[in-house]
Amino acid sequence: MAEVRLERITKQYGQHKVVDEVNLDVADGEFLVLLGPSGCGKTTTLRMIAGLATPTSGRVRIGGTDVTATPVRRRNIGMIFQDYALFPHMTVGENIAFGLTERRQSRKQVEARVRELLELIRLPGYEARYPEQLSGGQQQRVALARALAYSPALLLMDEPLGALDLKLREAMQIELHRLQRELRVTTILVTHDQEEAMSLADRIAIMAEGHVQQVGAPEELYRSPANAFVAQFIGKVNLLPGTLTALSNGVASVRLQDGSVVNAAVNTLVREPLAIDAPARVSVRPERLRLARGGAGGRIAGTVQRRRFLGNIVHYFVRAPWGQVLLVEHGAGGEPFAPGADVTLDWKAEDAQLFGGSDF
Repeated sequence: MAEVRLERITKQYGQHKVVDEVNLDVADGEFLVLLGPSGCGKTTTLRMIAGLATPTSGRVRIGGTDVTATPVRRRNIGMIFQDYALFPHMTVGENIAFGLTERRQSRKQVEARVRELLELIRLPGYEARYPEQLSGGQQQRVALARALAYSPALLLMDEPLGALDLKLREAMQIELHRLQRELRVTTILVTHDQEEAMSLADRIAIMAEGHVQQVGAPEELYRSPANAFVAQFIGKVNLLPGTLTALSNGVASVRLQDGSVVNAAVNTLVREPLAIDAPARVSVRPERLRLARGGAGGRIAGTVQRRRFLGNIVHYFVRAPWGQVLLVEHGAGGEPFAPGADVTLDWKAEDAQLFGGSDF
């Protein structure tokens, strides 16, 4: 195992910086997920860690050693990609053993390690099968065993579950989490799937436009996002546009577009400058909004546009006076609010957060 440190790494193609001076530390044995939309620079960052791409500037350190110019074969890393890249003409056992035989381990050592890994991935007795005889989930587990065969210091994965259907992907997330916890190998995984990131990661690094926007545990990112992009990318959120009218003791007052004034907490992680009479946005998670029938004295009046029943919860889509449709997550009990019903929305100031008017 090994810690990873990225020191102002940049990757530039022509005038375009795909990754722009990223600093990031990954602890020994940690499971870190690089999360972000397509084109944000997360895969390029992973490739620079792997040695598959050379940084334009900056340093990559693994286990305290500068490996920026070290060839990929000498970095002692395991890699898994979305297509698994299993050799179709080799058996499961031969696929897993490939890295070991390349390192000229004895036949006895190789056979013992293959049996050990097949037990670990819960496929004992599958060594004589070929990849085409396996399901997608089984192929993914074999690819994982092959990557782990020579006990790499670092495991890198790029969208490893992207080709699986939803049920199988969820099952493999559980397996992957179990294996990483059991082996405690330092792991970095790239995905654009926020639910996958939150179910697997010790910490998540959210990227956008070549920059790391925020790094933290899933709960921290959900409850205290550093900017509006993070708030929108982790979970569902309502962003209410308005104008900042007052700041006092960590609480902001914002005048919304219909003239109503609402309160929100000021998060110290937010780096945006906040100024009175400047554009601002109030961020409220759907489950923090309280829904009442019209005339109940809420902060915002609205009209129910749609009701979506999801079993234990119900989603209501409520149109605000300025035309924005807000998502409210409500318990399934009680009398439902029918489409067309006039309602009011309310929340506690500590359950809302203030952001500036920019995207980040």
